[in-house]
Amino acid sequence: MRSIFLLFFLMNGSMAIGLESLSLGSRDAGMFSIFFDVLDLLKSYDKGRFHSIEVDFRNEGHYYDAKKGPDWWGYYFEPIKLGPEGRKQRIYGCTQYVNPYNIEYRTTRRKAYHLIDTYIQIKPDIQKDIDDYEAREFAEHFVIGLHYRGTDKRSEAPPVPYKKVVDVVYAEVLKHRNDNVRIYVATDEQQFLNYMISQFGDLVCYYPDAIRSVSGKALHYDPKHSSYQVGREALIDCVLLSRTDTLIRTSSNLSLCSTFFNPDLQVKELSKRWNR
Repeated sequence: MRSIFLLFFLMNGSMAIGLESLSLGSRDAGMFSIFFDVLDLLKSYDKGRFHSIEVDFRNEGHYYDAKKGPDWWGYYFEPIKLGPEGRKQRIYGCTQYVNPYNIEYRTTRRKAYHLIDTYIQIKPDIQKDIDDYEAREFAEHFVIGLHYRGTDKRSEAPPVPYKKVVDVVYAEVLKHRNDNVRIYVATDEQQFLNYMISQFGDLVCYYPDAIRSVSGKALHYDPKHSSYQVGREALIDCVLLSRTDTLIRTSSNLSLCSTFFNPDLQVKELSKRWNR
């Protein structure tokens, strides 16, 4: 009887003994690499591994902007602070506690969707921009989502020639030629967007006035650009891609995350990471 009571005591989340209380900080990485850190932490919390957690990116990370506030997670999402108050151990990604590859390679899209739907809420002003754009540009169309990650991505994955992308998109357009097709293009390369417009004209739509690289330098490493704006536009692109009817994507955390926001989205991958 005593052992049964002890087992119940240990399993009860409100009385957990020996479970960790953790505060997640931000690594120097891109938005969706960090987003995967958050998902991995939430996954462990959801399974009852941790007693309490919080996401606290105070005064650190690529997207930190003193003018916007101390914690960049709060620029884009509602705070995450789960479990009882108390002192928490500070951690970062790729430790014994959090590894973004656990989400990327060891979690189903539906499980990732559950974590997002349960614990993550986009700020209302950003959510409104997403909803308004979808209503304005996607309504009554079959929307092909296209994400092309350029700039420094060649260090992580084989570059995909523009012509190959066009051939794949063209085949999809022909398949749905009677469905009032639109092509939503999300890319960090202005040259790629220009090329797609030259090939498909008015079928192409994209988030207007977004910052895109003209130099080949990754946006989140370029101090010339507003880090807040780069992050905001990346999140908007990610969620809008998740709301398309089919997704064509090159290797990227951003468009991978789109499949987590919509686990039923049909996806065609044009590239994978080196040695993966």
